[in-house]
Amino acid sequence: MALLVEPSAHVSDMGAQGQINSILSQIKGLRKQLTVLQKQLRESTDPMEQTLLMKQIMDLQRLIDMQEQQIANIQQAEKRKQEQRDKINGTKAA
Repeated sequence: MALLVEPSAHVSDMGAQGQINSILSQIKGLRKQLTVLQKQLRESTDPMEQTLLMKQIMDLQRLIDMQEQQIANIQQAEKRKQEQRDKINGTKAA
């Protein structure tokens, strides 16, 4: 979980929860693909095909990790925004 995946234009128009839900949906699809590739790898007897499948599996896992990191980044940004709102509201009330 190291790199940030840039949100697409339609995702940036949504609120944070909408972005998270969209990313979770993408992750779900990627995990299904990952399961299919892992099954193909178990059934494969061709070393070249196995190598290709392992690379695809690693790439998909990296993409899932990046999307999970993106969710964490969105949540952290929302937490900072809320802390700022709370700070401003606390200052105004005093």
